[in-house]
Amino acid sequence: MGRGGAEEFVLEFDEPDHAPDTAEPAHGPAGRRRKRRGVPRPLALWAGVAVLLVVAGILVAPPPPGPSFGVSPGWASAPVPQWSVPVVATEAFPGVWVQEDHVLVVGKDRLDAYDRADGTHRWSVTDVGQCMLAQSTPVCVSGSGADAHVAIVGDDGTVREVVAPGAVAATLHQGDLAVLTGTAVMGYELTLHAGLDLAEPRWSAAVEAPDELLGGAPPGVLVWGDLLLVTTTGALFRARNGEQVPGNWAYQLQESPLIGWGGDRMQQILPGTDRVMDLPAIGWTALIDDGAPPQVTIVQSAAGAGDSVEAVNEDGQVLWQSTIAFPIARLGDVLLMTTPGDSMARAPTSGDLLWSSPVRLACPCRGDSSGLLMYAYEIDTEGAQTDTRLIGLRVADGEVLWEVPLADGAMVGDADDAFAVLVDQQLTLYSRT
Repeated sequence: MGRGGAEEFVLEFDEPDHAPDTAEPAHGPAGRRRKRRGVPRPLALWAGVAVLLVVAGILVAPPPPGPSFGVSPGWASAPVPQWSVPVVATEAFPGVWVQEDHVLVVGKDRLDAYDRADGTHRWSVTDVGQCMLAQSTPVCVSGSGADAHVAIVGDDGTVREVVAPGAVAATLHQGDLAVLTGTAVMGYELTLHAGLDLAEPRWSAAVEAPDELLGGAPPGVLVWGDLLLVTTTGALFRARNGEQVPGNWAYQLQESPLIGWGGDRMQQILPGTDRVMDLPAIGWTALIDDGAPPQVTIVQSAAGAGDSVEAVNEDGQVLWQSTIAFPIARLGDVLLMTTPGDSMARAPTSGDLLWSSPVRLACPCRGDSSGLLMYAYEIDTEGAQTDTRLIGLRVADGEVLWEVPLADGAMVGDADDAFAVLVDQQLTLYSRT
């Protein structure tokens, strides 16, 4: 699922688990300069001089940028409320999804679409069960056993149903329907079909049911680039051929790295790739990264007895050590990190502490260094979460540029350019200015 797909956030959690380059047009009377093909002359001259300086040892060539993922236009300015409307009453609200044209409210057995422009209720789909977003298309599974079926909901609320006995979850990958079915031996089977025709399977693979589902939630099927992840089971498959990628895999954001673990080591797959990379120990990469060199991964320190971490580069060289903290965002010369008690920013190459705050931070992690959309909250003496709000964080110095308080029980769906808040059956949309 692309980054534009919304992530929901229920305010009941424990510990925190490039715009195109633009150039100003040349000013001055027309015809004053002759047009030339190829590289502009000043740039070509500088490139030639730079090569000579590097050869002469006078100028050190900068290292190439690393993988970039998750970075979007910044949230430096306070968001603007666009509209607020009451929602159609339902028994429960498992999710809020902000789409290009609609805000979808996912109820216990229904979907309701509200127009992004003015909040008008556009359509409802009822009698649907567990839903996942496949790109921008909701795919839901209803019923059970022989009566199970998959409902694929179009942007206008039209529904295409596929009878799928035994289905417990489903999604779409490039127009092909992936269905997870339960088996008689307490496991699952994942099948990718040609289009929506269940009589034409491309491949099928067994999915072992773990003794305890990760997070206790029922399994779902998530599209992650050219991979299919069976959530809560840790099973990961290549969509092109059904090959299972060894390890137990999980994700936090749908454009953050996939993390796999086993024993005392971890692996990762960076967004936009399907290559499995070994980490030198149990470790974590930032959830968003602008690709500034060097690439930095945080791993548990072998000599720290679990209470310290090390920052290592792509060659495994240890750059610095600190008390235990987990990376959130790498943006230029700032590595934003969090601990169970506070948040901080460090210089990625040296580990120097740039600033710290007693406020705890959690993703959505949308934006850039000018303003990062984050959740901020405190924990009271009894361990309960309090004073939760959405903030725009300037990562260079930790300044909170704006904040939107969130009431207890609020649910949030976010996209790169907007977020929606659902609380007390009232839905409010905010947009980036």
